[in-house]
Amino acid sequence: MRAGRIQAQEMAKLIFEDVRKTGRKVSDRDVLAVLRLWAFKNNDNRQNVMKEGVTFVHSDTLGLLAGRDGSVLVTAATTNYKEVTQIICKWLEDHTPKDLKNKFCFSSINVNSGYAAALHRDANNEGPSMIKALGKFSGGELNYWGEDDKSKGTVEKVCQHEDRLTVDICENLLLFDGNRGHSVEEFEGERFSLVFFTNGQYRKADATLQAGIKDCGINFPTENSMDYFKAMMDKPIGYVRSASAPKRSTQKIWRQPPERKPAGADFTSEAKMKLARTSAFKRSETEWSTECSDTEFIDSNIDHYIAADGRRGVRVCLVGASGKSVLVVDTVEDRKCGGHYKYEKLETFPHGPSLSSHRIADVRDWISAIVKPGRSKAGGTKRCLRNKATAAEPSAPPTKRARGAGA
Repeated sequence: MRAGRIQAQEMAKLIFEDVRKTGRKVSDRDVLAVLRLWAFKNNDNRQNVMKEGVTFVHSDTLGLLAGRDGSVLVTAATTNYKEVTQIICKWLEDHTPKDLKNKFCFSSINVNSGYAAALHRDANNEGPSMIKALGKFSGGELNYWGEDDKSKGTVEKVCQHEDRLTVDICENLLLFDGNRGHSVEEFEGERFSLVFFTNGQYRKADATLQAGIKDCGINFPTENSMDYFKAMMDKPIGYVRSASAPKRSTQKIWRQPPERKPAGADFTSEAKMKLARTSAFKRSETEWSTECSDTEFIDSNIDHYIAADGRRGVRVCLVGASGKSVLVVDTVEDRKCGGHYKYEKLETFPHGPSLSSHRIADVRDWISAIVKPGRSKAGGTKRCLRNKATAAEPSAPPTKRARGAGA
């Protein structure tokens, strides 16, 4: 899985280079090139979107997630593959409808591949959600029940088939309330979807966490920006079957068909795909310093790469108080796609306890014994990727992980 994600990250870097050089916008085709390389995990946590007989879906969350212990965190994929997150966020920024006074605010992105979500309401979603589908497919429209008032019963009871609004989200960008019933029509072909939404626990994110997530390109919400988008959708009142029922606005649709002749290079071409894969291999040739005069360490980084022979590798670096990084662990899997590593501290690094393990969890424990988070002499700070509920919320109960938007 890491190999594919590294390739997607290299593709995003290549696209950004072209975007900066030409001054163009990020296109649907650009994002499609990245998603075709991205390795999706088999996600079995999203029971609310799975149809009967389905045991997992291909779905990843970038950005903020609610922990089971009441904390909020930024998923590892968000920062480990920052350019992937940034390219998706830049796409939304470049395609923001002109009639919006504010850029769409969100804390999280559900990146989905190859499945049609069952009728459901999102869990732990603040509400306003922006969705677009990409790829070469037929079918796959989004069904939306904008008047779904959950106080009137289950989603199956309230959302009747004849009341649905069906939107082609390949041809249109849709703003909707993810807490109201929605589903996806069956489809044939290659289909990806991007759902930008705000986690219901977003207020727990402290300033450091917000700074880290904004660095990845995410336009984190404020109370005012969230209120602006909530006000664009009338509150649901349930379905009134009457000819005199008032017309209401429970969603907003902007026509945005795929570009016929996108600007810039075609990064979905085989030549560009090969270039991204080659760039991923070249990451293994990067020289990392093993010299370090620091005796105190304030941060760490675990980097994944692909070796010249195709095996996956893992490097661990520590950041000293001076701000300089030093390589402390460098290992490759026992065989291609074998997935077994032996993590050992390099002989050139004299600090800390010994390390020899096949478990990455032991590596993290070893790092914890050495790293003392704090401010470096160079002015940098350790990025906080998780924080507990604030003192203003002492009674906040543990929460389930947000199941996000399946579309």
